[in-house]
Parts: sequence; structure tokens; C-alpha cells
Amino acid sequence: MNEKKLFKQLKNGKKVTTYYKLSDQITYTIHLSYDSSVFIVHSYNFDGDDVMVEEYYKDEKITEFLDFGAMINHLESKFPNVRID
Repeated sequence: MNEKKLFKQLKNGKKVTTYYKLSDQITYTIHLSYDSSVFIVHSYNFDGDDVMVEEYYKDEKITEFLDFGAMINHLESKFPNVRID
């Protein structure tokens, strides 16, 4: 993960989306953003075929960080070896 590039992208208002494959059947979608001096990680496992059905969103979490380093530590601990390009 190129942390410097990611920091610049988020600070310049770009939202970054990546995916993390936990197993053959579980893939997390991870959205990263920056808003009002807060770094935001929104992650969930979508297990269904209709995005309008809320029950298909499993283990959904929105976590906010004031510090970029804390966000990176969170990503690395919750999603080891996650690729963010």
C-alpha cells in the first residue's frame, strides 16, 4: 500500500474503494474517504443478490479516525495484506 499516495487522494476529496477476500465465500468491500477533517472507513460483506435489501449487508461498520496513521493501523489489523492501489 502506498500510504503517501492514499493520503493525497483522500485529502484531495477522492473516495477510494477496494476489496478484501477473507475466504472463498466472504469478500469485504472497503470504502475510504475524508470529510471534515475525519478519515472514514466503511466496510461490509455483501451476501446476496439485491443491493436494496439491507439484510444482505453483513458485518457493516463505519469507523472514523482523526489521524491517518490510526486509520492505516486499523486497516492493517482488520484486513491483513489488503491491497489499496
